[in-house]
Amino acid sequence: MKTRFVKILALLLVMSFTVAALPIIETSAGALTVNIDSINGSKSTSGTYIWTTGTFDAQYWVVIDAVYVSYNVYRVEAIYPTGAKSVAVEDKHILLVSHMAHTQYDNACKIGIGDTLSLYNINLSNGSCNSGYVRVSSSYGLTLDTSSDLVVDHSAKTVSGIGAYSKAGDLKTHFCEATDELVVKDLSGKVVTDDSYLGNGFTIQSASSAAYTLLVIGDLDGNAAVTTTDYAVFLKGLTKKTIDPASVIHDLNCDTVVNTADLLTMRKFIAQRISYITPAVTKLDKTEPEEIVVPVKDLRYHAQTFRFTEVTGTHSGTVVSNGKLTLASGSTSGTFTTDIINVGSFKMMLASWNAVTNNGKLSLAVSYELTTGAWSSYLSWGTWSTSSGVSGSASPSTTYGSIDVDILTVNSSYTTTGNVRVRLTLTKYNNGVPVVENFSLATPQMALQQNVNKSALPTSYLNDVPMRSQLAAANGSIGNIICSPTSTSMALEYLGTKVTSLTAAKAMYDNNWGAYGNWTFATAYAGEKGYYAFLDFYNTDMLKYALSQGCVVGCTTSLTSSGHVVLVVGYTVINGVEYFIVNDPNVPESNAVRTNYTVSYFESTWLRSDRGGFGVAYVFQGDYDLNK
Repeated sequence: MKTRFVKILALLLVMSFTVAALPIIETSAGALTVNIDSINGSKSTSGTYIWTTGTFDAQYWVVIDAVYVSYNVYRVEAIYPTGAKSVAVEDKHILLVSHMAHTQYDNACKIGIGDTLSLYNINLSNGSCNSGYVRVSSSYGLTLDTSSDLVVDHSAKTVSGIGAYSKAGDLKTHFCEATDELVVKDLSGKVVTDDSYLGNGFTIQSASSAAYTLLVIGDLDGNAAVTTTDYAVFLKGLTKKTIDPASVIHDLNCDTVVNTADLLTMRKFIAQRISYITPAVTKLDKTEPEEIVVPVKDLRYHAQTFRFTEVTGTHSGTVVSNGKLTLASGSTSGTFTTDIINVGSFKMMLASWNAVTNNGKLSLAVSYELTTGAWSSYLSWGTWSTSSGVSGSASPSTTYGSIDVDILTVNSSYTTTGNVRVRLTLTKYNNGVPVVENFSLATPQMALQQNVNKSALPTSYLNDVPMRSQLAAANGSIGNIICSPTSTSMALEYLGTKVTSLTAAKAMYDNNWGAYGNWTFATAYAGEKGYYAFLDFYNTDMLKYALSQGCVVGCTTSLTSSGHVVLVVGYTVINGVEYFIVNDPNVPESNAVRTNYTVSYFESTWLRSDRGGFGVAYVFQGDYDLNK
């Protein structure tokens, strides 16, 4: 037991005793004791007393309130530290009182709520006390120091509120029992050292208490770490609604509700973007980020994402507010043109953005420099909006290049320097003002943003994404042409936002092209739902890496003659052959199951030589924060 202070729980009323011929609860020989000078003493600074009636002035005293259990045996229910106001005595209660200057004060301060007080050589009936003392036992269970924010459930024998990467030695300091009396064991029952990380399901106990199970936030598999395995388990449970919404180990943001916000918090923690899973609850130490295992890196491969706190440029009717681009006060339209950005020489380019348009309108255009010194005119990817009938590609064509719906191609007679300027045009529409979070540019020639360690990839991995058929009766006559919206809606459901394929299709419809397969609009729609999504050029290794990090990827393929977008959710090996596991929406509604495509066959439909041997990918990373 250790020095501790406890919050005042209640005021106590008048006291009386019912004496019964029940045995005293014996405790171990080494139990804590508090010597008692007298009962109902004079309150001198040298006194330690049991107070049995009336009201006590507790200004300079620790006052321990205990309720009657049996003859001369009481259980501690509340503790009033020095500085508390007057305390009255309730029926069948005693107050054990010790002045802060008395020699027994330190021992009295080691008593915890739930402890048992056994009275020796004390007669409460006649008020006599001859060498009296109180023996303290923790037989009712472990007792937390009240400076701790952890929670002990004595009936369930659990300790909750423990943050990931907390250590056993730090946990012990939260209890009133002496640290050398406390033992922590792992899932196998093996005693762990004080510098060991705590895992969910570990136990802690003292010599006189039962074992209490530790509930470690975020560590779902009890391996004393939070990894992508925990993320995958969490995601599967959230998708299938098998997680208790009040589960303390899943409530990573400590708002008492388990939802997708907790899932995103876990992802940020694994990615080392936040230092604590539960900063508002736990006070236990955590290791530095570099010691966290299996970090999730951002999933950009041949793409760069730009936040408005990271780029400079010229505003005309626009401002950056809270790190996001929006219209200046009073403006109904405006443009932001970046200063020169170098992305490396390129032959083709994808553009994407994440914004909440609020029914307003947004367009993005790029001008690029040629090695001749000339600059192209601004080529636009069209207009995007959540207002019905507004979104549409522009497909401009100039001497130096063109955009075909969603992909920019430089005319073969010209070579680019890699210098570009990006112009974003925002327009107020239907009383809505767009707010832009970021924009991304991707080229097959762009320098790799990261190198994939193939040998470190797991042999197989599956993200459990609910399957859908684009041919479902609910989708009506357009069912055979909404592979992109159906794939996007499956990804959104996986991330935590469920929309129907038909709803996604209507929102992603390209009114100028007259089709639903605009790649840019797919990631823009995910952005409207609050997620970070972008277009990129991937190969097989990068696709496997993204999948192994718990993310799903839409791929533009030639699985059908007119082109087909599918959602890749995992990969595996069967009889020595590698397969991609695909939520291919082009399956009958009556048999909407995943499809396994051999990696070699899938590559033949996805990777293209005119794209540098890469394939176009919708990357649904999930949150905006990048691992810089």
